[in-house]
Amino acid sequence: MEKRKLKVVIVGDSGTGKTSFINLLRNKPFQVDIERTEEYQISLLEFTIGTIHYVVQLWDCGSSHFENNDLIRSAFFRNASAAFLTFDLSDHSSIEKIPRWIQESYEN
Repeated sequence: MEKRKLKVVIVGDSGTGKTSFINLLRNKPFQVDIERTEEYQISLLEFTIGTIHYVVQLWDCGSSHFENNDLIRSAFFRNASAAFLTFDLSDHSSIEKIPRWIQESYEN
């Protein structure tokens, strides 16, 4: 069986549901009160489609830790296969920052 490894980064402002999104992908129950990611967290998601087994690294970086450190941002995006952008529809400032997150993912 062929094995493929992928790195997927989850980006967005603090409190927009990055960790909850990862938990949803990993079939974990939804938690109303979830702890904020202070630094970073890498979760694995494995599945098989046909004859290909995928191992996906889901990278979640705490926004406050991420925003002030160029080295961390660079390492976070390095070799990423995809990026998911999260935002809060009830928080206008997180919506306004969408272009910045898109630009950030292209630059790194």
